[in-house]
Amino acid sequence: MADFTISLRAARINAGYSKKEVADILGVSLGSINNWENGRTEITANALSVLADLYKIPIGYFRLP
Repeated sequence: MADFTISLRAARINAGYSKKEVADILGVSLGSINNWENGRTEITANALSVLADLYKIPIGYFRLP
């Protein structure tokens, strides 16, 4: 586990993406992005991998709710 972690929301904001842009890139609903960022539902491993590439951070740096 990484010593440094970043939330899904912070990673998205730091990368300069809106929730809508990320939803469109992943082909999911805006509600899915909201749910993942707020810890209401679990993000899939595939979606997390895509986000890590998109946000240009190692997958192990994500702090999941």
